[in-house]
This record gives sequence, C-alpha cells and structure tokens, in this order.
Amino acid sequence: MATRKQAKLTREAILRGIGWKPLKMPGVPRDVVEAENRRMQDYLVHWTQGLAAHIEKVEATEARRQGPRKRAEAKPARAGRCNE
Repeated sequence: MATRKQAKLTREAILRGIGWKPLKMPGVPRDVVEAENRRMQDYLVHWTQGLAAHIEKVEATEARRQGPRKRAEAKPARAGRCNE
C-alpha cells in the first residue's frame, strides 16, 4: 500500500459528497435560515475533517508499529544467535 498524505478535505468537497441541500423554511426570516444552514454546514464539515484526521493518525500509528516488525522478519538470523 502506497502511503501518500492526502490534502485536507475542502468544505465544498464534503458538502457535495454528502449531497447537502440547504434548508427551506417558509415564513422564517431569511437571515435566520442562512445562519442555521451555515451552522449545520460547519458542524458537518468539522465532524468530517475530525474523522479524517483521526483515521490518518491511526493509520500512521499502525504503520510505525508494524514497520520494525516487518524489518525484523525480513532480516536473516545470524549463525550462533538465538532468536527469541
């Protein structure tokens, strides 16, 4: 598996990816509807970016933890030494 640092997900990409559609609330002042749409978008974007950061951190930890083990398995044993 090739390791490549991915760019941070953009707000537009996240909202497009989840199929975001703004709220429509007849009878509610326009500025209130816009503020609520923005609040909900902020929540979804920050949650998604936090999840992506957590996944990247877990993958990096796993790669570091498995790295020395894979190198140790690839090394041939020296004569006269016991592998424990």
